[in-house]
Amino acid sequence: MAVNSQTDNSDFSPHAGTKLRIVGLVVLLLGLVIAGLVYWCGTASANSSDDLPNLDDSKLLDYRVELNVGKVGLLTSSLGEHLKDPGTQALLIVIASLLVAAICFYLARFKSHPVQSAAAQDPGPSTPST
Repeated sequence: MAVNSQTDNSDFSPHAGTKLRIVGLVVLLLGLVIAGLVYWCGTASANSSDDLPNLDDSKLLDYRVELNVGKVGLLTSSLGEHLKDPGTQALLIVIASLLVAAICFYLARFKSHPVQSAAAQDPGPSTPST
């Protein structure tokens, strides 16, 4: 019974790495474009509204939220307010697209250049022919 020492490298083709790099680039570019649009549309609509919150009302609201639900409620309320900001939304879109693109580029490197096992790299001691 012979053991087949060759590995199937069908998953490790140069084309798979190229496809992943293209996907990473497209995700990165789309993320930047969408983040720019979100920021631009959000700031344009925010400039048209004239109702600015009163500082006293804001402090009173924070005090009431903290009194009713504690510090965690105040933190959650503050986080919700920050997520309504178009700059924060655009930043989150950019970070998410950067992470997805980085994962694509990282996986593309391994698809193009497969990692060989230690047994395949080191053939062992060679015996001199007599």
